[in-house]
Amino acid sequence: MPLRILLLEDSAADADLITAELRRHDAAVEVKRVTSRSAFTNALHTARPDAVLSDHGQSAFSALAALELVREVHPSVPVIVLSGSIDEHMAAACVRAGAENVLHKRDISALFQTVAHALEMRKPFARLTARQLQVLRFIAEGQPTASIASTLAVTVKTVENHRTHIMTRMGVHDAASLVRIAAGIGLIARR
Repeated sequence: MPLRILLLEDSAADADLITAELRRHDAAVEVKRVTSRSAFTNALHTARPDAVLSDHGQSAFSALAALELVREVHPSVPVIVLSGSIDEHMAAACVRAGAENVLHKRDISALFQTVAHALEMRKPFARLTARQLQVLRFIAEGQPTASIASTLAVTVKTVENHRTHIMTRMGVHDAASLVRIAAGIGLIARR
């Protein structure tokens, strides 16, 4: 199956350069370019991307807003922020919000490797159901089991079963390890 990239980029020239760089490494890469919040939201729901690339310089729809939407719809999909110019405070804010990386558009030669690394880090999450990802996010945010059960309208026992299955599928033996993994891939915002 080809690598599916959702690209939020308002510059057609930049989008062409980014697409060419990705296809230099994998000719089968599918890049869907969008330029607005509504098109981005629609693409997240209709075409499950493997990774999202977001231009930081979007005036009407920022990379931080895109990150928030991705975390809501597909929390394990990596987001890489691309920028023509970004200050270190904004770059840090993007990483804290869950971006895998922030790359300068002048130096996109590392883009394909960055995407490949992000996908490799997320392979264990492919074994989790959407509900298990929800439970994992709540656990990583520090919510108590009873609160998770109430939020999801399930029993405490159901949440405990999900946690057991998540830990088994992720190959970890304690909740602290789950939190580290979730934070490490941006499933929850880094503090």
